Amino acid sequence: MTVSIDCKECKDCELAVYCYSEPSTWVFRTKQEMVEKCAQIARCPVYRKLIQERTTRDQGRPAEVPDSAGP
Repeated sequence: MTVSIDCKECKDCELAVYCYSEPSTWVFRTKQEMVEKCAQIARCPVYRKLIQERTTRDQGRPAEVPDSAGP
């Protein structure tokens, strides 16, 4: 599933791989890494815009948003 947002800021961002893929495909080595990355991702304004577009595209179906507290 591809969302079209052209963001030059994301080019050098280490979190871009997460922003441009579905959360269900994310893999972390440790729970601590998951918590830290999810918190960083949740604060990213570009990621929030991606989630908003996905929600709009999916016609109101709830989008997956990372929980900084982890599972």
